[in-house]
Amino acid sequence: MAAVDTALREFEKFQNESLSPAIRISAARKSIARFEQAAREARNPDDKIAAIKNSGSVALRLAKIPFFQERESMKSVCYFFEYAICQFILALKEGREAKKKSDWSEKVEALLTSAAESTRQYLVESTDNWKLRAGKLQKIAKSISNKYYPDNEMDTNMIYANFLMLEACEALNGASKALSPPLGSWATPDRLEIMRSLITENEEKRNKVSTHKVTCVGCDKSPIFGIRYKCAVQPKYDLCAECYAISRNTDNPKPYIEIKSPQIDTTIEAIETLRLKFEAEAVAGGWHKALSALADAARPISEIAYIASSCSRANEKTSNCFAEIISKASEADSDRLTMERRARCLQLLSEATLARTRLLDGDDELNMDEAWRIADILMAAINTAQGNEDGDSSQVAGCLEEEATATALLGVFHYRVLKCNEDRARKLLMQSIQLAAAHTDLDGRTFFTADWYQEAKAALEEIRRKREAYDDAEFRKQRAPMLEKLKPDLEAMEAQMKRSESKRTQALYLLQYLVTAHPPKKSFVATSLKNKVDQLDPDGDSGEYTKALRRILAREAALAYHSDKNKDYGMEWAVLSEEIIKYINRYNSFLKDFD
Repeated sequence: MAAVDTALREFEKFQNESLSPAIRISAARKSIARFEQAAREARNPDDKIAAIKNSGSVALRLAKIPFFQERESMKSVCYFFEYAICQFILALKEGREAKKKSDWSEKVEALLTSAAESTRQYLVESTDNWKLRAGKLQKIAKSISNKYYPDNEMDTNMIYANFLMLEACEALNGASKALSPPLGSWATPDRLEIMRSLITENEEKRNKVSTHKVTCVGCDKSPIFGIRYKCAVQPKYDLCAECYAISRNTDNPKPYIEIKSPQIDTTIEAIETLRLKFEAEAVAGGWHKALSALADAARPISEIAYIASSCSRANEKTSNCFAEIISKASEADSDRLTMERRARCLQLLSEATLARTRLLDGDDELNMDEAWRIADILMAAINTAQGNEDGDSSQVAGCLEEEATATALLGVFHYRVLKCNEDRARKLLMQSIQLAAAHTDLDGRTFFTADWYQEAKAALEEIRRKREAYDDAEFRKQRAPMLEKLKPDLEAMEAQMKRSESKRTQALYLLQYLVTAHPPKKSFVATSLKNKVDQLDPDGDSGEYTKALRRILAREAALAYHSDKNKDYGMEWAVLSEEIIKYINRYNSFLKDFD
């Protein structure tokens, strides 16, 4: 009992806020040591269990206090969190053997849960290094495993599995950051210095001018006088000196480039090009970090499945208790597989981009074997993003951007380098644009400024113009003989219109002849046009009749016989439609003036 009394006195001293932090920390350490002594010297199970639980409670309180976290190293703080968790697990185990009541067990389980969550929260607030956090969690998990696993106590196994889950989540977060770097992560001191050197070089060549023709996003001042601060991370983001001074006091200040005189457009474009290049490098270089992190995540996830399986076999009642942690582990493993596909795809894209640069920058004749190898790499990237590189044709969510990028690059490569199948190139380019649109529908992010998207759009536009030019040339080439062939039909059409000298009546005769002799190719359009023509009443109100006639000419007939809508029905019909639309436009223009 003397040890318990001493431990309680030291604990009271630890809780005394009027004492200095050093004295309170020392008192907490002594209280823990005395509770340990009391547990060893206890003569009955209840005293022993109480001493064990109390030692853990003091350790947990000590580890959570801010002044202790500030004074001690991360290793020391994590030691006390680990100590508290192990003591609570030991107390639960001894309590079950002593047949403690369920409400007592629930209180200790609550302390155990609090200790685990406090450990995770402390690590998140203490460091941005996910590997360090995962390492600390792994150490705690191993300590629990070495001391208490394997056994049939569900609480021990659950807390062990939960720590493994936390470790896996930290690794997955690290992989996610590597694949999608946060805004501005590329802005290292070396890269910012390169961008500043461009401005410095330009300023040396120009006279100092104090007016900048841009608008400050902070106060809407335009132009900016004096020094201009251009954001190195966010495009088209400039501050005046006053707003820049305010921005430096924010919690997360952005990096800025100081510009003392206005820059010529070429320098600004060069800075923007460098920024885009550095951002692309930050994304492309993240795949190897991501793969390393994903490998770290695989071990704890597989170990959770093993623990759950072993405990379920040993005690069927525990299978339901592990359902939630198994579900979380399954979801984490699905995320891991998706991110692994993304990382593998980025690896292949990086390899293909580097190989393409070497291929096109060489002075020698184009190496077609190497060109086809690059095409195979891009195709492998598409298969990886789709998830069917192993024969699995199922679509994997989360890889649309990588699939769109690889598809666009392959389409551009087919069109500009291989130049052997323009139809395949066009199909790939169209598919990449559709995938980008699908991705935008999912999360709202657009790709209009992405290099691969702009390359795909430019190549598609070139293909469209080439095909239009070819089609126009072929059309002009075949038009003259086709007009000769259609001469009887055109003369019959003229004869119908000449039955009357009235232009309005001629327009009516034209429509009646067309819906009978040359109806539109689409049946529903032909039926609709015929019904509207049959409803015309030349003997009715003159104004209403003219309006109805004009409406049919300007809308239904013009659309039905427009040349762009009739190119797919053969050359003969295309030429005939072109001639018909001339008559329609002529009468429509006359009736417009007639009003």
